[in-house]
Amino acid sequence: MAQVSVPDPTISEHILIKLAREIAMDIQTIDNILRDNGVDGDQWEIIQANTRFRMLLETETSAWGSALNTQERLRLKSASALEEWLPELFMRMNDRNENLNAKVEAGKLISRWAGVGGTGTQTMEGGEKFSVTINLGADNQIKIEKEVPYKVIDHEED
Repeated sequence: MAQVSVPDPTISEHILIKLAREIAMDIQTIDNILRDNGVDGDQWEIIQANTRFRMLLETETSAWGSALNTQERLRLKSASALEEWLPELFMRMNDRNENLNAKVEAGKLISRWAGVGGTGTQTMEGGEKFSVTINLGADNQIKIEKEVPYKVIDHEED
């Protein structure tokens, strides 16, 4: 007769799924995963013995390791690595001894990650836009749009 574990009512199904997924992804240590999810040592012992959790972990590990999931694995692991690197990048951007060009490039990189600025197709909210549409009938129209650049006024107090 197979041993069936009785679920602990203090541990939700949501937590079991979340733990199984994060452990399968193997991006953080188990200690960090448990801490981030508020699971203590006694609860972890119960969870590890839980048949449902073991089944979820097996399923999540299989799904995460699937060849069909390669792109998602690369995206998430890369994002995680970038997040880990961000404090060093920030520190070096603010270091007076770092090369100015390197600091500017770091600023551009962070701006791109944050979605600020960008290629000429993105505009900042609140910008002025001039638009004229001429309807010629039967789904024919001429549309002219022009963005009005921000005017920066530089003034220093004496």
